[in-house]
Amino acid sequence: MRYGPGFLLECLLLKMKSTSEYKHLRNRSILPLPHPNTIRKLLSSTPSKFGYNEIALDSIKREFDRQQLSEKSRRRWGTLI
Repeated sequence: MRYGPGFLLECLLLKMKSTSEYKHLRNRSILPLPHPNTIRKLLSSTPSKFGYNEIALDSIKREFDRQQLSEKSRRRWGTLI
């Protein structure tokens, strides 16, 4: 794969924020950005639906478990609703 997943995510966010800026950076070769069709294919290959994203929730849970926060500091972080 030419582009890493993190870089593709940043490209997707840039394109969502400003399509004209994405085109400018790509056409002037300021950044080696993937073709817009690559971004479109990436988006169409991921399922989109309303509601909670189980992958994101699992990732958040793993991160909290990894940090092994004390009960006191968990209360300061708040609650995910």
